[in-house]
Amino acid sequence: TTDEHPFYTDTGWKSAEDLTTQDYVKLQKLDRIEHIPEFTFQEKLNQYSIKDVTIKLDNKNLLFFLGYYLGNGFISGPANPTRFELSVPSSKLERLSVIFETVSHFNWSQGCSDKVYKGESSNSVLIQLLKLFGHKAYNKTIPDFILNLPLDLLNSFLKGYEEADGYLRDNNTSRITTVSNNIAYSYQKAMMNTGKLSNILFQKRPSKTFIEGREVSQKDTYSLEYNSNTPKSFYKIIDNEFYVKVKSNSKSNPKNYDGYVYNLTVEDNHTYTVNNV
Repeated sequence: TTDEHPFYTDTGWKSAEDLTTQDYVKLQKLDRIEHIPEFTFQEKLNQYSIKDVTIKLDNKNLLFFLGYYLGNGFISGPANPTRFELSVPSSKLERLSVIFETVSHFNWSQGCSDKVYKGESSNSVLIQLLKLFGHKAYNKTIPDFILNLPLDLLNSFLKGYEEADGYLRDNNTSRITTVSNNIAYSYQKAMMNTGKLSNILFQKRPSKTFIEGREVSQKDTYSLEYNSNTPKSFYKIIDNEFYVKVKSNSKSNPKNYDGYVYNLTVEDNHTYTVNNV
């Protein structure tokens, strides 16, 4: 950034060149809605009639399922889908299927190996809800209506997603990995809404790799890490706003540039930060 670029800190506005390691920079306002979102979808009963079905996101098992689908589920097709699938490790099937069956009926069968099972459902109402989360792994996202849920419901969603795409490391650090930059940054925002600070690690990968002798395509990945032992001094919440401590402030070699520099902002949230940076 430029020297004069403004940042909002815990003591007010400061230019980039004046920031020190004693400052905390505002990342986002922790807005959470007071009501539970509802969606009304149409369910086709037969070729002559349909009915309206309302889904209210007030059920923890439903939120857990939605989080798990984000990481380990897909819809059969974006245009006119008739089913969706979940992939579940065989070691987790007995435990997770009990939760998922409270949301919808699934037909379970062995997947590509004895270590994975897949569950299929043709619940047309749920399919319409799942389409709001995007199609294909790299296009998926966490919608705003999830990010702004009350904490107990948001935590249920995050637990479901972490069950699908996450694991716990030996140093009390939990990590999730995704190929979707939308999921990466929205997951980090969701963690802030629960009062937790996480880091994003980007890994550039070759477009092709080999798995068991087969050449396959691969995408760049984003890994998010949260350590339960992160010192509270690294961040703070002031008046329902999330601030993170400045780690360092140094100048890099400037590039030759002659022209205008613009500061972009949005109404009611003048932080001049983008994607939590």
